[in-house]
Parts: sequence; C-alpha cells; structure tokens
Amino acid sequence: MPSSFLWGAPRTKKVLLAVLFFTLLLSCLYCSHDLNKFSESKARLEVSYNPYSAVNWATWKRCLSQHHDHVIYDEQKIRDYDEAGYEALALLHYSGVRSLAYTMRERIWPLTKFLSQYNSDAAFLNTTQNLKIFIPSMEEVGVHHMTSPFLVQYVERWEQKFDRSKEAKHYISEQELIDKITSRGGFPIIAHPTKKFSFYRKLQNFDALEIYNASFLFDYITEKRSQDYNQHFVAVWDDLLAFKSSRLFGYAVNDWSGPVKKERKETHPRIYDSGKTLVMLEEYTLEHYRASLQTGAFFSLKDLGVKKGLLPKVVSIAVRDSNIDIEVEDGVVSWIFRGDVIQAGPTFDLSALPQNLNYIRAEISNSRGTIYAQPFSLTAALYDKKQ
Repeated sequence: MPSSFLWGAPRTKKVLLAVLFFTLLLSCLYCSHDLNKFSESKARLEVSYNPYSAVNWATWKRCLSQHHDHVIYDEQKIRDYDEAGYEALALLHYSGVRSLAYTMRERIWPLTKFLSQYNSDAAFLNTTQNLKIFIPSMEEVGVHHMTSPFLVQYVERWEQKFDRSKEAKHYISEQELIDKITSRGGFPIIAHPTKKFSFYRKLQNFDALEIYNASFLFDYITEKRSQDYNQHFVAVWDDLLAFKSSRLFGYAVNDWSGPVKKERKETHPRIYDSGKTLVMLEEYTLEHYRASLQTGAFFSLKDLGVKKGLLPKVVSIAVRDSNIDIEVEDGVVSWIFRGDVIQAGPTFDLSALPQNLNYIRAEISNSRGTIYAQPFSLTAALYDKKQ
C-alpha cells in the first residue's frame, strides 16, 4: 500500500522505514508486559465508578465536539467546524503571557463581544447547520500548556517586568494555574503531555488530559518531530490512572489540524480532523454539557479515515455485578490496563482478576481508527453476591 494512501504525502523509502521502526520501538516501550505490573493474587472485582451510569442510551444525544483548535473568534473558522458536522466548539486561542505577542489578554466570551454584527451567541448559533453549543475556553501557555473550558475570567502568568505586585489573576506554576482554573469554575485539561510520568504525578486537583493530538501526529509524519508523542500521551494517562487516580478522563483534539486547515485535507486526509470528542448529552445546553464532562460521559475519537465519521458506534454500555458489557457496531473491543490488553471482546469479565487492577478502560477500533472510552474504577468485591 503506497504511503500516499496512508498519509497523503509522498515519503522516501528510508523515511518510511524510520517511521515503522520508531512506531515499533514505542510500542515495545509502552505496551510490553511488566512482570511486576500484575498481582499474582486473583479476586472478583466490582465497578466502583462508571462514567456512563447516568446515560440513557436510547434518548441521549451524541454531541460531536472539539476542545482544542485555534478558531479564536474567526467567523469562517467557526463555520468550517459547523460544516464538518460539529455540534459543540471551544472558543480558544493562546492566552495569558504578556511577553508573548501572539497570546490574547482577554477571554473569547461571549463570542459576540468580537462579532458584534450578531445580537448574541444564540443569534449566531441560529445561523449554523450543526453547531448548538459554544464553550468558553483558552489555551493557557504561561507554564505547561493547559486548556480551560468553562473558565470565563482571564488568568495570566505573573511577569514582574509588567506587574511589580502579584495580583489575583496571576499564577507562576502549573499547580497554581490548575488551582486558578478550578477555583473560578473551569476545568483544567493538561494539553499534549510530553513530559515524564513523574511530572504529572506531582500535580493535584485535575482530572483530564489530552490523549490524542492530531497536530502532533502531523508534525511527526512531516518530520517536524522525531517521534509520535501520542503513544506517550496514552502512556501518561495509563500511568496516572494506575498510580494517581482512576478518575482521569482523556480527550482527543485537533489542535491546528482541524477543518480550518483545508490544505491538510488534500495532503494528509487521514490526519486531518482526526481528533475529536463525542459527548453524551441529555439536552443540548452548556449546563448539560458541563455535567457530562464532569462525570466522564463522553468518548474520545481518533478518526483516521479518509472519509470521516466511519468509526465504530458504541450502542450502549451496561455494568453488572459480574461484567461490563459494551454493545458496538463495526468494531472490536480491547480492555486495557497500563498499556496491556487484559481481555478482548465486548464483555469484560470481573470474576477473576489481579487484585491490583484499580481501573480498566476500553478501546473500540476498526480500520478507520479508535474510540477511547473513559475508565471504569475497580475495587475488590466485599462479598460474592451469588452466595
């Protein structure tokens, strides 16, 4: 199969071999079995947290969403997302560092503060085909990058050459930025987590990170980066789930490789618009949207098809005393703990598992890509309910 079919850009044989070699190497690094990973003792486990417990699979909406692309307040870019079928979109750009000229110093909220030809954001949304929800957000870049959905107050890295005294809006560290976002009603999401596991283990009070970033895959394929960091992003997620908290949610995003980059649709059609989120919603409101993100009632999509939207479909998820069952169409299910496939198939058997499994997560795949379900927390069953 020619590489132009896979990635849309001609590649030399030497570079293709390098791509395959590094992909294999990273797979070995992150997916090989660790002999100390699993407890030898077996136990019946039970689900202590199900992120989809509130979902009514027959009636809830499936809201296609984007949480990280730089649409700013550009009307055409926003309409590009609308035409691509998105129903929710974060209004986002770089923010909060006065010494960096490309960063903004105010929130893009409401949108019509910048597009004054519309009376309100609702009036703008009335002109769209698909978009129903705007999400206030920014990419905070003063320390390790984070996005900040639902935050409507401006925050900024403290730089003494501009402000002699530290003010309430200022932060100087990752932890302080997380705390600023959460205390003001936002959700901090760690963007493209390229650092070592230990860096993220030290951070507190966050429950989300990016696990797929289309722009990082594009940079790797076009040799702007030496490796595809996306495998590392997932490995960071698994590490934090095992050693920090089993309630950490993963997001897939476009970040500069979405519908606004029309040239990439021609040159790299599989990477183009490949990172997105599917949020289960009771109603199309910002309040319901926030509630679904807060509980983890969403899926992250790595959509690598030339034609988009042909990933598997999760019809329903049922958690029972003895198993977790995912009903899917056109996909295979793998159940994963710390990079290893523990079981395969639509049903995960809880009856005899290593005692140290504190979570399990599912990946549902076909030839066009992968759906990442949010993790289920596990704990040892207190007693056998069959007795």
